[in-house]
Amino acid sequence: MRLAWCWRKRGVRREEHEGEFSAALALLDHLPLRERLVTGDALYCQREFCERVLAAAGQYLVTVKENQPT
Repeated sequence: MRLAWCWRKRGVRREEHEGEFSAALALLDHLPLRERLVTGDALYCQREFCERVLAAAGQYLVTVKENQPT
């Protein structure tokens, strides 16, 4: 199993004013996601992220708090 992750100020370089989410989207384009499980916290529970993972034939698992019913 190969893992990839982002740490603030390590791993993925960020352009000025680029947030963690946009850096993660850019990283997805360079990873082989076919038959892989991509995990993330509530920040990644966004349609664009999930659609990109599915389009690359991957699967996703994001965690959300109980106070987010939808």
